[in-house]
Amino acid sequence: SAITPSATGGQPASAYFMIKDGISGVMVTAALLLNLLMYTFSVITIGMICFIFKHDLFLSYSITSRIFIIIGFLSQLILAFFLFMLLVNRKLLHRICRWCIHILCKIRILKNEEERQQKLDTHMDNYRKCIKIIIRHKKIMWLVFLLNIFQRASQITVTALVYMATVGNSLSKAVEVWFLQAYTVLGSNTVPVPGGIGIYDYITIDGFDSIMTRAQAVHLDLLARSLSFYFCIFICGFSILTRYIWLRKKAHRTKIQDNK
Repeated sequence: SAITPSATGGQPASAYFMIKDGISGVMVTAALLLNLLMYTFSVITIGMICFIFKHDLFLSYSITSRIFIIIGFLSQLILAFFLFMLLVNRKLLHRICRWCIHILCKIRILKNEEERQQKLDTHMDNYRKCIKIIIRHKKIMWLVFLLNIFQRASQITVTALVYMATVGNSLSKAVEVWFLQAYTVLGSNTVPVPGGIGIYDYITIDGFDSIMTRAQAVHLDLLARSLSFYFCIFICGFSILTRYIWLRKKAHRTKIQDNK
């Protein structure tokens, strides 16, 4: 998921391998929508914690960074509302899918519009059943939310730990670094590019300027970013490539056995 744009939440890569594992497209859609919703809720929750307990750090940013952070927070609220509506309002998702099929057929990317629309109607009935099953299991929904919270918090904590290892061993300052990095996560959601590259680094350095020198801020940003984002991309990319090669070899072996 880390190698696809943050605007998609890594959904294309996740969906591909879930379908390859034999999970139905309808269940994949429902599961990934739920996970993306809980991921968005986790970012919103961390943002609210920052505004409540460390609003003074927010005021230490420049006007530009504050605008980015506010836009990022509001965009997550809008996204969360939209995803929630897709989960609970089957008709809304149905209309969006029908419109997409119509447009794709009109520009001749897809064919047989009527047949595809009929298949969509069947899939939407199955989707409704999947959503009902998911909603009944509230403990699972809470677990998904908590896992997303821990995932975001752990990535933010990387920067605080790198600070203690390289700049200073003050725990109170490390806590401030954690909250500053959490604000950066909010602001980086302003633009839908992988990892919020550019804006992420700008907000990070702008925030760190208030508690350390510019040179220390730049060095901390580069090192922490390398560990929490770029190294993560490398691991995910390697995992995806390994899994893809394994699936290709498995399909080839199956084909040979069928021919025999």
